[in-house]
Amino acid sequence: MQQPVTCSLRLGMDDTLVPIEFKKVLIEFKNVPIEFEKVPIEFKNVLIEFEKVPIGIKNVLGKV
Repeated sequence: MQQPVTCSLRLGMDDTLVPIEFKKVLIEFKNVPIEFEKVPIEFKNVLIEFEKVPIGIKNVLGKV
C-alpha cells in the first residue's frame, strides 16, 4: 500500500495548518534533478523563498 506524500504548511503567525499532498515532487538543485515519489516528508521550521516561481495549488483542505 502506497502512502501519499503529505506535509502541513503553516500560514501566517497563527497555528493555521494546511495539509498538502504531493503526487509527484521534482526538486532541482543547481541543475541536479532529485525526484521524490510516494515518500513521506516532514517539514519543521523550514524557511522557503520563492522568486519568480509559478505555483499551482489544487485541492487544498484546511481552515484559513
